[in-house]
Amino acid sequence: MKAAAGNDRMVSVLCQHIYKVLIIVVLALVLIEFTFSLLSETHNFYMHPFLTSINYTSPFMSSSIMYFNLTVQRNMDNTSTTGIAQFCPVVPPNLQGALKIHKRYRSLHQIEKELAPLELEPGGSHRPKSCIALFRVAIIVPYRDRKPHLHLLLYNLHPMLVRQQIDYTIFIIEQEEGHPFNRASLFNVGYAEAIKIREFDCFIFHDVDLIPEDDRNLYTCPGMPRHMSVAVDSMNYRLPYASLFGGVSNIY
Repeated sequence: MKAAAGNDRMVSVLCQHIYKVLIIVVLALVLIEFTFSLLSETHNFYMHPFLTSINYTSPFMSSSIMYFNLTVQRNMDNTSTTGIAQFCPVVPPNLQGALKIHKRYRSLHQIEKELAPLELEPGGSHRPKSCIALFRVAIIVPYRDRKPHLHLLLYNLHPMLVRQQIDYTIFIIEQEEGHPFNRASLFNVGYAEAIKIREFDCFIFHDVDLIPEDDRNLYTCPGMPRHMSVAVDSMNYRLPYASLFGGVSNIY
């Protein structure tokens, strides 16, 4: 009799433990289901952040978002796009990687003729025709007495920027003769003049004698300052000192 009672007690205790385990498992499943549901709702929110309109002064969005049913106000030129608007992808699809640098001198007339298929706009501007650019970029180049460098830069830079599908304008800021060349002041003048023309998301301050060698070096707006010329052939593709931030600098 005592042995039987002991067995009954063990069975009772074992059942209680089983019930506790089952309760814990059920609570865990409920918690997991709730968590996945919450993550799903959050994901859907970020996948569809705008339903009716976008303020173009906020260009950053999920890279997987390609189409919106919205009205887009283009503040920079007072035009608008209504209906199904396709935004350009964050990673442009037609990048080539390492580029062939064209070093043969061409006159501005030759450059204009050879780059005609790009459909550049007057004033050194371009914006994608098939999608809405995510970034509006001002490229400011200080200049004086460097015509061969300037022509080579324009001939090589424009095709790359068009492939990157950004809305950009190149500003050439020329200093008059008779005074020491003041690169920093020319950058300041370029910035002051650029913001009078239209609104930009970021500014790239660009030396006239530096030509990009890889179009994966995107001339976009990362949201923080970025040194874009960390590897230059004349410096054996190494910075002479770690704090160098010249050449081509992207300022948001």
